[in-house]
Amino acid sequence: MSIHRHAAKADANQPEIIQAIERAGWEAHITRRPCDLFCWHPRYDIWLPIEVKDPSKVTKAGKPIHDERMAEQHEFLERTGTPVVTTPQEALLALARRIDRHLGLVANGLETNEVHTSA
Repeated sequence: MSIHRHAAKADANQPEIIQAIERAGWEAHITRRPCDLFCWHPRYDIWLPIEVKDPSKVTKAGKPIHDERMAEQHEFLERTGTPVVTTPQEALLALARRIDRHLGLVANGLETNEVHTSA
């Protein structure tokens, strides 16, 4: 699916969010489609897509304000559970949750990279 983004300019808060992500040991790759960033942690080899929004563009519940021009993007964010962040703190919390989820899967032997064979 190709998602065409209306007004694909970066939100003003994106540079400080990227800076915080990188200080936390992640790489932040600007993609703009289907979301703003794909973040990768080299130690854990895990990815997390992130959507950066200006605080005025989200509801109090943290959901993007519905804009018909961006319906495909909103659908992608909902379908994939991509976090929508407005501050560096929200981004770091989303990344920490991703690491926690990964470590929980590894501890339970369910890491997605693991190949299981039957004897």
